[in-house]
Amino acid sequence: MREKGFAVRAGDLIVLASVLTFTKELVDETVDIIFRSLFEISKDYPKLNVYLVGGWNYDTPLHLERIKELKLEDRIKWVGEVPRDTIPSVICNAKLLVLPRPDSKQAQGGFPTKLGEYLATGVPVCATTVGEIPDYLVDNKSVYFAKPGSVGSFTDAMNTALKDSVQANKVGQQGKNVAESFFNKNIQSKTLYNFLKQL
Repeated sequence: MREKGFAVRAGDLIVLASVLTFTKELVDETVDIIFRSLFEISKDYPKLNVYLVGGWNYDTPLHLERIKELKLEDRIKWVGEVPRDTIPSVICNAKLLVLPRPDSKQAQGGFPTKLGEYLATGVPVCATTVGEIPDYLVDNKSVYFAKPGSVGSFTDAMNTALKDSVQANKVGQQGKNVAESFFNKNIQSKTLYNFLKQL
């Protein structure tokens, strides 16, 4: 059910539904990992909530069905679409940002733009070791890594980030430094310009 009167509270765990699209075959490798990981740590973090931000898609009923099965209706909330200009404040107010990318052919071939956006906030990020992601980030230094497709590994990564806020803030800041160093538009445009000059 849609959450009414959505307001971001500092410290909430925010998940963007736009990066959580999945098919029935991939449910255990993507969104379900977040849900089940929260289920595992919910008793230790009773004030932690997940917000699914995004419009109604073909997979939304699967999201809601899984939430109900885990009895997490009070902890995982679908809020629907949020105006684009408010998204930065949504993710910047999160306590933790998560991206459990599956080990698919698509993931193996690149670096997700959404992860760059997450890192740029300075909020600590949990992500999976797929594609080019490990080429830029270091576990427990600039990100909290988990094995793709593993609920246990993702749960451990989330728990590590949440139990030590001081270290998590350092990891988040280092992640932001990585984003500014490698994904800055000025740096990338110069790199592209120099490449094109050599053609």
